Amino acid sequence: MPGKSVLIVGDTGGLGASLTQKFRAAGDQVYGASRTAPDPSKDSYPRFKVNAAAEADVVGLSSALRSQGINPGIVINCAGLAAQTPLLLSSAQGFQDVLASNLTSAFLISREFAKTMMAGGGLIVNFSSIHVTTASVG
Repeated sequence: MPGKSVLIVGDTGGLGASLTQKFRAAGDQVYGASRTAPDPSKDSYPRFKVNAAAEADVVGLSSALRSQGINPGIVINCAGLAAQTPLLLSSAQGFQDVLASNLTSAFLISREFAKTMMAGGGLIVNFSSIHVTTASVG
């Protein structure tokens, strides 16, 4: 059904970029959010700079969209981080960064956008790893 309003968090790479293209090709209105700053000279859809693991950023994104009268019926979170370091060489900070990107972001995005979907419904999908389509050793 074309004409859906879709927010894709982590829209600049991998799965998020692919989903952005597919929804746009279907005629849906896509809004993107990622740690990459929007570039009006290159971006052909509305984008926001957001660290999905930072509460203030996610709350700010939700508020910014609402203040513009935008209430996405579909929210897809593809923001994620994969540790490329073998376990025995990994740091506690690296582990915390992976948890924040893959788990905290899912919590924050789900919480904030579920609030706006309570009355009218909607769909929230969280992907927590870049390995959803490919496996890796390590």
